[in-house]
Amino acid sequence: MRVLLVEDDAAEAEAALRALRASAPAAQVHRVSDGQEALDYLFCSGRHAGRDSAEQPALVVLDIKVPKVDGIELLRRMKGSHLRSIGVVVTASSREERDVLESYGLGVAAYLFKPLAPEAVRATLAKLGFA
Repeated sequence: MRVLLVEDDAAEAEAALRALRASAPAAQVHRVSDGQEALDYLFCSGRHAGRDSAEQPALVVLDIKVPKVDGIELLRRMKGSHLRSIGVVVTASSREERDVLESYGLGVAAYLFKPLAPEAVRATLAKLGFA
């Protein structure tokens, strides 16, 4: 299983990687640190123009508050394209109801609050059929 982790904070990224590895040890995780790089990766453009578009991630773990292109805009672009079927799990430090509602309205599979608890990640991946 391929996973794209979109997280700008190094400590949060490490926590997410630990939780993912504990829940899905065989997962191949690629990390990017901002929304624009995530879009480039997903749409095989910019710095990732040479990436094989047939090798899309099965899951995107997305920090909703990333630089350059925020998580909501990234979701809009994904879900309005051929990438709409990729599962997305949003992670967030804040509990802004607007972000939660908008994320679910855009079709995310789950919304997890930070710090990520390994058992919450495990349960979410199992619910999505990844663990």
